[in-house]
Amino acid sequence: MHSNSTSKTIRQKVQVWVHTQGKSVLLLQLTPQRAGHWQPVTGWVHAGETCEAAAAREVREETGLQVEPESVRPLGFEFYFKTRHGGGDVEERCFEVSVPSEFKPQLDASEHVKAQWVTLKEAEGRVPFEAQLQALKLLRSTSTSSSPASKWADAWSSLKVSDSGSSKKGDSES
Repeated sequence: MHSNSTSKTIRQKVQVWVHTQGKSVLLLQLTPQRAGHWQPVTGWVHAGETCEAAAAREVREETGLQVEPESVRPLGFEFYFKTRHGGGDVEERCFEVSVPSEFKPQLDASEHVKAQWVTLKEAEGRVPFEAQLQALKLLRSTSTSSSPASKWADAWSSLKVSDSGSSKKGDSES
């Protein structure tokens, strides 16, 4: 959390686009109790945690994939919003991380009912928020830049699937 010039507390969140070298992105469907829509990995930044560390932690908690904070790359996009139900002001920063195409997410059934790999275009039709569309456009432009294979190679070396107690319910679809 941090404060702006008017001393208002702003809570921080992260949005992480897990993808296979920009070819497909992982979308997670929230449980009906949590709105039921499709989204990328998201979550709150804990006190004393960097946004990069929060992004890596959220990827691990929501998909079972262990990534180092250095592997999570900023998309260069952040936005602000007010939470529904009077929860205050929020700053959300967007990140991306590339994973091997054979990665199968392990979901936490209390948060998500399904995971699915989709094309960037398909993802644009499923996500409900304009800020997610903007992040996807940035991901698309990043993935079509010169020599994407060399850009993502170093990220692959630090990826490892966690076998820590994630629920198997809602296994991913191809």
